[in-house]
Amino acid sequence: MTITYTMTTMPDLVIPFEPRALMSLLGIVTLVLEVWKVDRNWDEEGEKAYVGAAKESKSNTAVVIPPKDLEAAFIFPTAFLVGWVLYAVANLIAVTGYSLNLLGNTAFAAAAS
Repeated sequence: MTITYTMTTMPDLVIPFEPRALMSLLGIVTLVLEVWKVDRNWDEEGEKAYVGAAKESKSNTAVVIPPKDLEAAFIFPTAFLVGWVLYAVANLIAVTGYSLNLLGNTAFAAAAS
């Protein structure tokens, strides 16, 4: 028994770096960088806020961090939302070329993103 492969059974492993791929890649990179930035800021500023509140607190079990210090430690991830929007809009662009692909599955993918 001989098994032959045709072009229809071979996976398409080539990613065309056209507008859709570049826009979704830009969105993904923006997402990851913003998550990294928020996490790094939380690690640094959150620790400072906790240490400062622990010094003022007399109890080791209940340390209350002031809300202004918490807000400074956890910044709002604006670029994270921008990255998601870029990724969602990229789903509406055709895989090759500049035309819009507004079929049901692509519109669903953009809405889900």
